[in-house]
Amino acid sequence: MSTPDDVRTKGEQISATFANPPASVARCIIRNAEAQGSNNTIALARETDTPGQLEIVIRETGPYPVVQMVGTISPNQSGSVAKLSVRTDFVFITAQEFAKRKLSGC
Repeated sequence: MSTPDDVRTKGEQISATFANPPASVARCIIRNAEAQGSNNTIALARETDTPGQLEIVIRETGPYPVVQMVGTISPNQSGSVAKLSVRTDFVFITAQEFAKRKLSGC
């Protein structure tokens, strides 16, 4: 699973709701990814064509680059909702635990 499309189609699907708006949630996920990752971790958020919606991508670069998580964060009535796809072939952690750590405190 080395591209965002690979992770979208083959990854484990996880949804979460937040009291904060999408931009705040995206910043929090990016901070968590950078703090918990290696020097090769790249986390980014970008606007989509849907107003208020952000796409988030977390990847590892280096000799074996992989996309770890990809998804969207959209506004809803009470804050925002994230629909994420997480790779399933981590060696030491489940996809659920990976997402939980990235979403912690958001």
